[in-house]
Amino acid sequence: MKRLILLSALTLLTACAVRPRAQVEPTPFVRIDGRPRLVIGLYEHLDDEPSLTEAAAAGFNLIYCGASRTSLDRMQAHGLYGWVNLGGTLALQEGDEAGRQKLTDTVNRLKDHPALLVWEGPDEPLWNIWYAPWLRIGDTAMPALRKVIDEQPPGQQAQLIAMAKRCDDYWRRAMWADGEKLYDDIWRRMNQPPFEWSPRITSARQRADKLGDELSRGFELVGVIDPGRVRWLNHAPRNSVGAMQHYNRHVDMAGCDIYPMPASRPPGHSDLPVPNATAVGAYTDRMREAAPGKIIAMVLQGFGWVDSWGTDPPSNKDFRRPTRRELRFMCYNALAHGTGAILFFGTSHIEKDSQFWRDLLAVARELRTLEPALVAGPRDGEVTCVADEGMPSQDGDAVQLMFRQIGEEFVLAAINERKAGVTFTVSGLPPALKGRTLYRLGSDESHVIGAGQLRDGIGGHDVHVYSTSRAFGVEPNM
Repeated sequence: MKRLILLSALTLLTACAVRPRAQVEPTPFVRIDGRPRLVIGLYEHLDDEPSLTEAAAAGFNLIYCGASRTSLDRMQAHGLYGWVNLGGTLALQEGDEAGRQKLTDTVNRLKDHPALLVWEGPDEPLWNIWYAPWLRIGDTAMPALRKVIDEQPPGQQAQLIAMAKRCDDYWRRAMWADGEKLYDDIWRRMNQPPFEWSPRITSARQRADKLGDELSRGFELVGVIDPGRVRWLNHAPRNSVGAMQHYNRHVDMAGCDIYPMPASRPPGHSDLPVPNATAVGAYTDRMREAAPGKIIAMVLQGFGWVDSWGTDPPSNKDFRRPTRRELRFMCYNALAHGTGAILFFGTSHIEKDSQFWRDLLAVARELRTLEPALVAGPRDGEVTCVADEGMPSQDGDAVQLMFRQIGEEFVLAAINERKAGVTFTVSGLPPALKGRTLYRLGSDESHVIGAGQLRDGIGGHDVHVYSTSRAFGVEPNM
């Protein structure tokens, strides 16, 4: 195990010694200096050296950096790559020569640094176009209206309150134009000019299209100035596939953040009807539609909702941190659905001596050790999996597979996407496996393969990894 980790660290140090050449192809993974690599990243810019050393040793290879050579120098010293967020400088209006020059200067200042791997756009730009004015309706516009209604003569208040309720109802039904018209009419009825809150949500579609064009111009320019780097845009787990495609035209990597745990927590971060950890796989599928032919990067939950609460966190277990088993499932669920990069958000809230941090490092270590298999690509052939009849709502399709061959060795990952345990049968394993042993990594179980089949049972929302070589296993399964 120590030898595998050392080799991984030496590989990263060697790769960072020269400017990385990131080859972007219509495959799941970024190729760095000709080799496909699994990106495992952290949004947190780790300021303390021990934590950064721990992250590098565990297999993280991409860390958020400030737009400075000093920040990138730290990454290089640890054998890591950095990404830089270009933010609003990417939004170039037609004919904006000053903006083009500013973006050009920023990219030129850092593009020759050997630790720089990724240029990122502003976070969740499409979603924020819609979310900001929607939030102002409840936070600003309606409170201002109710305050003035309360100041009107008592005989007029009943009708005004009824109109305000109708206005709320329009907005609840996404009838934005009707709501805004009625909102302004209420103010005029009170002989006052309409309260100005800008931008309004009725202009969101037009503004979203415009911003998509502006960001595309910026990303296109970055690709001309620095063609050897990955251009990445992260979306919210919202919006239409078509709208996201408009934003993803000139990026190399796209995806979204999704923080579904624990499943008992009332859904709020996303809006697909998948209120559990399998939302990760569902959104990975959606991102592949939104960015066809691009590398997919999924940003996963590196915190508990309790951590983001502020000074008065709730004690309810529904806001707890994900368990190690849940972290592991989310990663494999994303990989099985086609992600080529996994990043964790929110670890700045996490104590670096906590169990959660140790769990996150263990999961990263497991994935890095499996990297040769994960990046090898699916093996040709008809390997299938059928789950037995049982309690879950499933028709034999509960378990997803990843099957890889690396030289003479084989790796098979089974991911149960149902909440309940199932027994399952894998069929169509190649003749080269006949009579060989598949070890379930992290356990003392093993299976001798005969007639091209493997039969086993798996817990709900769990992952089993089997291999002909124990060298791919570093940590026990949960």
